[in-house]
Amino acid sequence: MIISNGLFRMCVAGALLGLSLSATARVQEQQATAEIRRTSFGVPHIRANDERGLGFGIGYAYAQDNLCLLANEVVTVNGERARYFGPEQATLEGRNNLANDVFFTWLNTPEAVAAFWKAQPPAMQQRIEGYVAGYNHYLKERTAQGLPAQCQAAWVRPITAEDLVKLTRRLLVEGGVGQFAE
Repeated sequence: MIISNGLFRMCVAGALLGLSLSATARVQEQQATAEIRRTSFGVPHIRANDERGLGFGIGYAYAQDNLCLLANEVVTVNGERARYFGPEQATLEGRNNLANDVFFTWLNTPEAVAAFWKAQPPAMQQRIEGYVAGYNHYLKERTAQGLPAQCQAAWVRPITAEDLVKLTRRLLVEGGVGQFAE
């Protein structure tokens, strides 16, 4: 295959432009450090020196992209949808809030959540703790600037490692018993 000199130069120029359009951020909190670089398409690439830093970068980048979505999921897995959105309203998946709350209160008992956390290897626990710190760091920054309109409410709050364990447990049952929540 023959590539013309002009086409080659255009490809190189495009690649350089793409690299120059990527965003880089270095964020740090409580001994967790991560470098987040975004491509021109917005895809985050995270570099960290340890598991906690990696989790921090992932949590921070995810919060930048999905702050309100994750806050909504935390309300769901904590069985608090009826409290914040009304018992007769529905989840994003179309499930009744009250039935959803009963299901997740049953699924995510304190004992089950504690056992799940204890079963995780130290590296995973560090990643989860870092993720929590990254999400909360971005939430704090964003709160100072003003939250997006769709999540300017009391249900948007800092998260905990327990919240992420509950969310993981939700994802694990979603295709099985989770289909019968109502």
